Amino acid sequence: MIENYEELIDNMTPDEALEIISKMGMNMTDHPYLSEERKAELREEEKSSLISSTTQPDQSEDPS
Repeated sequence: MIENYEELIDNMTPDEALEIISKMGMNMTDHPYLSEERKAELREEEKSSLISSTTQPDQSEDPS
């Protein structure tokens, strides 16, 4: 078990901290500091990316 999280966090480089944060899986549309306008934009971006990923043909099928 890691005993002193504060010391580890203080010793991280900004790049290390960003990598850890990116792996935490926070849904940015739920982030408490985002404006409602930005949350709505992110939801729309998420919807459009889901739609485009479901409408693209499956690349794994052999065309021959």
